[in-house]
Amino acid sequence: MNVKKEITKTVAAMAGCILLVVVIIMMIPKKSEDSGPAAETEAQNIAADGETGPVRPRSPLETLDWDEVLAAQETTNPVLEEYKALKEEIPDLIGWIRIADTGIDYPVVQRNNDFYVTHDVYGQDDVYGAIFLDQVNNAEKPDNNLIIYGHHRKDAKMFGELMEYKSEDYYKAHPYIEFDTLYAQGRYEIISVFLSKVYYTTDTDFKYYQFFGSDDPEEFQNYVDNVKALSLYEIEAGASFGDQLVTLSTCEYSVENGRLAIVAKKVADTEE
Repeated sequence: MNVKKEITKTVAAMAGCILLVVVIIMMIPKKSEDSGPAAETEAQNIAADGETGPVRPRSPLETLDWDEVLAAQETTNPVLEEYKALKEEIPDLIGWIRIADTGIDYPVVQRNNDFYVTHDVYGQDDVYGAIFLDQVNNAEKPDNNLIIYGHHRKDAKMFGELMEYKSEDYYKAHPYIEFDTLYAQGRYEIISVFLSKVYYTTDTDFKYYQFFGSDDPEEFQNYVDNVKALSLYEIEAGASFGDQLVTLSTCEYSVENGRLAIVAKKVADTEE
C-alpha cells in the first residue's frame, strides 16, 4: 500500500515538472512573423520613446566605423563665423534649425542614426536625444532632400511642437523654416504637411523617408507629387527639379508606427 502511495507521489511530481516546463516555454516570446528581413533603424523610430516597428533597409553607412569617417572627412567650405565657436563645443554640429515664434530653435548634429536618438548634442546620454540629420545626407554638399529627425516630446520640446502643423491656421502663421548648414544660411517655404507611417520593407506604399534626393528630374518630381498629394490641407507652394528640399520627420501616435512629416523648399539664402 505504501509502495502505491510512493508511486502516486512520484507521478504527480513528474507531472508538475512537465507542466512547469510547458508554462515556461509558452512564456518565451516568439519571433514576429511580420518583423521582416530588415533590422530596425532608429532614424525611423525617432521620438517613439521605445516604440518598435518596421523600416527601410539599413544604410551601408551604418556598417562603417563612424569615428573613422569623421576623421577622414575634409571640409572644403569655410564655416560661417557664427558657428565656428559652437563647432568647437559640438564636434558633430552640421547646422541649426529654427521656426520663428516657436520653441523650435536647435543645433542639428549628424553621426550614425542610432546615436543621437539617445544622446544630446554633446554626446551625453539623454533619453530625449537631439535633432539630427540622416547619416545618408551630406551637409557639406547638400543632397536635394535633407531629412532631419527629432523626438516627439509631449511637452512640445524638440520636434513635439511640429504636431501643431496639423492645423492649417498654425501653418499659415508659420509657413517658413530657417535651416542653416555650417556653410550657408537658408530660408525654406513649406510645401506639404502630411501624416504617414513606417512601412514594412515588403510594402509598396510611398516611403518618404527613403528619398534623399535624386539627379533624375522624374524621380524628384515623383517625390514632390506624392508629398503634395498627402498634404493635410492645400498649400499653394510647390517644388520642381532644381529646388533644394528639407524634410522634418517625427513620430505621430494616431496610428501604429505613425509619422508626421513636413517638406519645405529653399527659397532664399539669408546671409543678411
